[in-house]
Amino acid sequence: MTMTIPTSRAVHRSLRFAWLEYEDVRDGIAFDRAFSSAELGWRNVFLDVPPSKTNPKIRVSPSISDLDIRWVSHPAAPEEEGLIARPTSKSASFLGKWILNPGVELGELTFDNTQHQADLVAVSGHGGAGEVFGKASGEDARIELQKVLATHVGAPCTGRLKYLLVPSCSNCSYAWSEEWLPVLQKKQPVHGIFGFSGKYSGDAVGATLMRNFAATLRANPAMPLLDAWARVNMAHRQDWGAVQLLGARADSLQQWVTGGLQTPSDKTVIHYDRTAFPSGRPTRARDDDPKYDARFVMNDGTVINRFNNRADNAAVGLFPGKQGTLVVRAYDTPFPDTSTVRILFYYWRPQKIEVDLDNFLIFDEVLFQPGNRPRIEKLKDANPEKEHATGKYDGIQVSGFAGTEIRLPFVVSQKAHSIFKEDSNGMHTHGFFSLGLYPPGSVMFVSGPSIYSPANGSFLR
Repeated sequence: MTMTIPTSRAVHRSLRFAWLEYEDVRDGIAFDRAFSSAELGWRNVFLDVPPSKTNPKIRVSPSISDLDIRWVSHPAAPEEEGLIARPTSKSASFLGKWILNPGVELGELTFDNTQHQADLVAVSGHGGAGEVFGKASGEDARIELQKVLATHVGAPCTGRLKYLLVPSCSNCSYAWSEEWLPVLQKKQPVHGIFGFSGKYSGDAVGATLMRNFAATLRANPAMPLLDAWARVNMAHRQDWGAVQLLGARADSLQQWVTGGLQTPSDKTVIHYDRTAFPSGRPTRARDDDPKYDARFVMNDGTVINRFNNRADNAAVGLFPGKQGTLVVRAYDTPFPDTSTVRILFYYWRPQKIEVDLDNFLIFDEVLFQPGNRPRIEKLKDANPEKEHATGKYDGIQVSGFAGTEIRLPFVVSQKAHSIFKEDSNGMHTHGFFSLGLYPPGSVMFVSGPSIYSPANGSFLR
């Protein structure tokens, strides 16, 4: 029997939301209209920010004047409007604090504790490598969402925020799930982050998803929130992804609008996605299990890691024509001389097809040190998650080595920029490349890569 929530109960709980849009506004408009409807009764926190004296469609918060808050119209249906915020890059510092404690008091957005806060915040746009970016504000704008939130997890907060919605490509893939751990493991944790493990179509499809998400929750209020998110995305063949506390797995709209969502006792973080882990896989920091490691190292000895591997750090990365080394280490026991290691290369996310080693990394035997010349075999179409086969090399198999470390010198191809175009993140990068490492004894594509992490990748400069 279908259950429904009386409108008065939903309104009584005064659930609130905010939508931050970096690119196409259609999904944000649809979400605003659907969740603000009488049937669900959520309230947009930006309604508490007063209108501009010169334009009633614009809302101005003195605390962050460079955040463009306004009613925007659907490009194909001007009568349909939504109240959203379009950040600039200057907004990132404030938003990094505000998103985790998203309040409004006396007409101003504030990250100080207040009773008027959002229960859910959405950050939408182009995405990848933990970032959300786009040109909705009229300029290139971006936020290193995972990093900026991790910076502020220790700040005081009420704990009212329970869910983040991040409609953007690949930011909820397994590769990036560990970067959400600080947000889900803080003292008053966010219960879950819903987004996409691969491509997010956005635009009109995104708008349909948001409407259907609201409709599904309205018709099935006892359905777990994660199941509703998966259902609406599966219907449109979208590569949904999520991270959620195990103890919050049964969180539902019905609980949220009646008794509220209490901090769960089981705070194990589980990653879910459409293809690889629909039933979930525990997420942990890779540094907690240092049996194997794979890193890009620049020619000057700089190890590229999660701390220096930022889009705006132009001095660190892979540069066409420059040498570097791919270093694979074993920490517990040395590699036996019969070992075989396989490494896959991903461009932004595993599903993308652009990887072509012949025009990316050149592993030349001339670069190897005497006595350290393992055999390298290039693998064609080795990545089974690609949208389709390309006949190009996207992995390598390494054998004929022993010890605790494999050093694989390479030169970044001079042709790389012609294949991997400059990104639209305003940082003059040409894509992010991560690694999938299958150490000795692992079963290719069955057990999954032991190393598959943002720490094991680099931007192409």
